[in-house]
Amino acid sequence: MDPIIRDYENLFRLFYNYPPIVNSVNIATAYSECKALLALADMYDALPVTGPRVDHHLLGFGSRLFKQIAKYPPSYLKLGYLARSRVIFSEASSTSSDNGRQLSLTYKAHLTLASQKPSSISSRTKSMT
Repeated sequence: MDPIIRDYENLFRLFYNYPPIVNSVNIATAYSECKALLALADMYDALPVTGPRVDHHLLGFGSRLFKQIAKYPPSYLKLGYLARSRVIFSEASSTSSDNGRQLSLTYKAHLTLASQKPSSISSRTKSMT
């Protein structure tokens, strides 16, 4: 199947509360498929719907996921950020190099702002002006 069609099919499956069809045997393939799905979801502002499903699927790999995160922390740092996965993000940020740590601080600031309620953000910006 064409990867673009697969990604759109998975996105629509998530919209209708069906699980995505992502490789559950090979973690490298699953990473690529999840990364493509998250990129597509980001284009359509559908990360709040897509992220938890991707997080759940990847965490199903258990210790194999954590071995992959240890090998490629910057890649999983970005994936954890897009999926809003605290587990993947914190594991990747704890194993990152110095450059990765700077990147993780930037992502943590974005995650903190994204998790706050809009009313608290707007009141904070009003007090700054």
